[in-house]
Amino acid sequence: MAGPALADTPESWDADPVTVQKVDAEVAKLKFKGFSCPPMRIEDFARNYGGFTDKNGRRMIVGQLLSLKSFPRANPGIHIVRNPMSVADGGCSVANVWFEADTLTLIQAVWGGR
Repeated sequence: MAGPALADTPESWDADPVTVQKVDAEVAKLKFKGFSCPPMRIEDFARNYGGFTDKNGRRMIVGQLLSLKSFPRANPGIHIVRNPMSVADGGCSVANVWFEADTLTLIQAVWGGR
């Protein structure tokens, strides 16, 4: 499944810590169902979040969660970064989430390729 439509050159913006905390709390509620992936606990992931504006002008917060078991150099907890999508395909080691920033509406959540 493809992610939300990006502009040709998406504009990044600095996501504020309060909004990122709210997004992370919503991510913690998700029941990720990936391709034969085991249950996910949010504490088992480094959570990288960043803001950008999509081609429709919506402010989005995108997050990439990296399994600490598979990425031992990743730092646990929440991180606000400019480009959170550093791993294109990580199977059960990577989860990607997309939220509309102004409404905190979940747009997409993918784990294990699904």
